[in-house]
Amino acid sequence: MTRMFLRNREERVGTRGQPASVGDSVFLKWMPARQVVGCVVFACVCAAISPVWAHLKKAEHIQTIQEDIQQLEAVMQARPNEPHVLSQLAGLYLQLGDLSDEGTTQRIAIHEAGARLAKQALTHDESLADAHFLYAANLGSATQLKGRMASALVVDELTFHAKRAVELQPDHAPALHMLGRMLDELPWFLGGDEDAALDYLKKAVLADRHDVHARLDLAKLYVKRKNVAAATKELRKIVQRHPSEQDWSWALRYKPEAEKILRQIAEHVPHTTELP
Repeated sequence: MTRMFLRNREERVGTRGQPASVGDSVFLKWMPARQVVGCVVFACVCAAISPVWAHLKKAEHIQTIQEDIQQLEAVMQARPNEPHVLSQLAGLYLQLGDLSDEGTTQRIAIHEAGARLAKQALTHDESLADAHFLYAANLGSATQLKGRMASALVVDELTFHAKRAVELQPDHAPALHMLGRMLDELPWFLGGDEDAALDYLKKAVLADRHDVHARLDLAKLYVKRKNVAAATKELRKIVQRHPSEQDWSWALRYKPEAEKILRQIAEHVPHTTELP
């Protein structure tokens, strides 16, 4: 099972429905050229962000996460059963597990700690949508890092908590995104459903238009379904992101991947019409 769920919410830990992020890549099967009148394939000139700057910002962000964890752990000493504090810590651990350079074993330990914190939060307040999502996201990430195919029991647990988050908060973008990714990647006998996956990813982007990761996954699913025009539209939005939103994660992760997919579309669908 792929490590999923979040990648571009690194700056928004602790806010309702907007926890941390985790990375992944999905293999895309490209289609032969066909009628795609009006499909946008373009070379976009955007304000360049220095890779060196982006890597420095990433390092700064990791340090900030570690400092925030220390502060919240100090708060937890005085309020050990406060569910919101436990949930916020679980979100920080989810981010740290994704970004850490400490090696796979350490990252697994970080995600497992995050899952325990989220689970503990739920024992005190089952109605926390973030805690349900963060439990599923940390557990899923730890499972993937172990290099194991998730068992049916684990899949059921991940699905239950992600769906419970959406039941509690219908516009919970991270949980919607997670469900979309899971249903797209799972085989049918474990509950995979491409149509439902598309619906969840559309809802995730609608719930949070700034969610570049969800938008990228939506574009990938459109490509998988041979809807090149829809895919290109979403990819264009990523590459042409407003300068005020061009952070380090966009520069290092999303923009290069979106540009790569656009080049692949151009190669495999040569007869396209560029729109102004």
